[in-house]
Amino acid sequence: IAPKLDQLADYSTALGFEPLPAPNGAYSGYWVHETADSKIICDLAAAGPGCQPGHAHADTLSFELSIGRQRVLVNSGISEYGTGPERIWQRSTAAHNTVVLDGKNSSDVWSGFRLGKAARVSGLSVEQSAAGLKLGAAHDGYAPALHERQWLLESQRLVISDCLDAAGEKKSYFYLHPDIEVTQRDNGLLQLAWPAGSGTLSVTGGKLELVESRWHPAFGCAVNTICCVVTWHDKESEVSVDWS
Repeated sequence: IAPKLDQLADYSTALGFEPLPAPNGAYSGYWVHETADSKIICDLAAAGPGCQPGHAHADTLSFELSIGRQRVLVNSGISEYGTGPERIWQRSTAAHNTVVLDGKNSSDVWSGFRLGKAARVSGLSVEQSAAGLKLGAAHDGYAPALHERQWLLESQRLVISDCLDAAGEKKSYFYLHPDIEVTQRDNGLLQLAWPAGSGTLSVTGGKLELVESRWHPAFGCAVNTICCVVTWHDKESEVSVDWS
């Protein structure tokens, strides 16, 4: 549905433009980090693009995780345009790997291509070392409270820590790629398996449930999958993904 990066680079060269080198860090608002066996993409970007904010999703502080060549945690994707309920859901906060407060969107997305008040990101902190990545940020989409999130990515382990000091019900969403087989061992532990590996997902400070959902890798495409939903009412919650 869109040209690949190398196709765009070749086309710009044919027109006489020299492609810019890929930026490092959070230049785009998306932080990408790879270890020897994993890759994480974190959304720290402002809702936009500013020139056409109607394409924005309420996905602030969401992320995706790959282990080896296997996509493990994925956002819902997008499968259609228009003003129907499916597109409205796909733009919602609950369709992404982040936190919802009392069923509200973190940014005011509505209709098919509308954006009202948008969440603003602040407090970016980054620590990178040979051991991995410690990344943190916050957004004000649930003002006056801030949703603060920290990712700690190390060898064979990712810890996602959330803090939201507000009354009400909080739900953290974690969408599994359809290739992932999941077994619930007890209230706070899931066993994950895929063709080339296995792992666990565990919860501290919340109640875990599995919900049938769908993933949309392309227009007109919906694939059944599982979403791990963590419901919490206290100030903090933590989810760990470990793998081998």
